[in-house]
Amino acid sequence: MVATGEVDEGAFSNEAVYGVLPKRPPLPTLIRAPCHSALEQPAVVPLSLAEQGDYNTALDLAYFWTERVDPEKLSSSLSEALALYPCCAGRFVEREVLVEPSTGFTTKETRICILCNNAGASFSSKCCDGKRPPIIGPLTGLFDRAVGVSANAEAAGPPILRVKLLDYEDGQILALSFSQGLADVAGIGMFLQAWSKIYHSQDPGFPSD
Repeated sequence: MVATGEVDEGAFSNEAVYGVLPKRPPLPTLIRAPCHSALEQPAVVPLSLAEQGDYNTALDLAYFWTERVDPEKLSSSLSEALALYPCCAGRFVEREVLVEPSTGFTTKETRICILCNNAGASFSSKCCDGKRPPIIGPLTGLFDRAVGVSANAEAAGPPILRVKLLDYEDGQILALSFSQGLADVAGIGMFLQAWSKIYHSQDPGFPSD
């Protein structure tokens, strides 16, 4: 027998019976570079042959500081940094590109590329109870991990750069997860330096500096 009828809004509000339902974490926001025109032809950046196999492996970095930063200012400065590093707001795609192997002849090959279409980097901020965790790792739930990223022709995949700002009693943690095909640790460090300078109203310089 199937019971039908409306359920009262407070039917599950008795904490003594049902316990306290966990609150859902805030959904990430997609941060895009400013002044992007859909009429512009987005650049396509092919990955090297060595990067083709593990391009969607996630790399995680976490930074801790005791002085508070403003989440809104952090997200707006991230937007400006993405204008300097458009690959960080792009998506993985498969494309036929011209390559020049060791033979010296230019040929066409299907490769994994980053389409710089300004689809956005993921950003979220959250206030946390207590002090920062003593152990920081991929299994702690700290990172919004950039995993399961697969290339496709339509560039409809998820962000290849994901950022979380976690606010604890004793400071803040900036947790980044990015796909290995986007950059190595040294490369993402250059992006973070530019982002930091923009946040502090300094000239970030050019990515080639």
